[in-house]
Amino acid sequence: MNGFKKRTEKIKQRIKDATLELLTTMEPRAIRIADIVEQANVSQVTIYNHFGSKDNLIREALQDWYMEIVQETRQYLQDDTKSFQDKVAFTIFNKKAYLQKLSISKLEKLIWQDSEMKTFVEKIYQDHSLPLMMDLIEQGRKEGAIHYSFPSSLIIFYLNIFMEKAEDLTAYAQTYDNEEAFIEDMMQLFFYGIAGKR
Repeated sequence: MNGFKKRTEKIKQRIKDATLELLTTMEPRAIRIADIVEQANVSQVTIYNHFGSKDNLIREALQDWYMEIVQETRQYLQDDTKSFQDKVAFTIFNKKAYLQKLSISKLEKLIWQDSEMKTFVEKIYQDHSLPLMMDLIEQGRKEGAIHYSFPSSLIIFYLNIFMEKAEDLTAYAQTYDNEEAFIEDMMQLFFYGIAGKR
């Protein structure tokens, strides 16, 4: 990549980062190009030249953000030194840092109101998330952490119950003295239910 392209990509990234930052406190429809201009310290012309419209910019910023999550998750879940339990804990709780940027409710609203984003997220799930989950389940079976009689679809459903509550779990974690104790208790609930490990 030559110097011009590097500068162009750097500017585009700054604009996308600024857009994500604004999305933490504002609704997408409330964000004006002028707000992005101020946050990113670029001109309106620069934004339109690179993205064409505010909607395209928001969409591209969110897609990059999603891919960042996917890459981080893939890297962790494909690490052969991590146990099934470690990977489950990561899968459930790794959203914490991302939730500091966008709440689950706001993210869902952004996705389901935009047909292109909905298609993108569904493709990410089919092409990336689902294969990773199937590999994780296979590891759990090999380690004896998943009962042989449970179908994979039920395990995914069970995992999704916890992952969909990531925002609530993050808020509830604040009631604990320390995060590690909270994660330990949640993992006990996940693997052994309310009876706990005997």
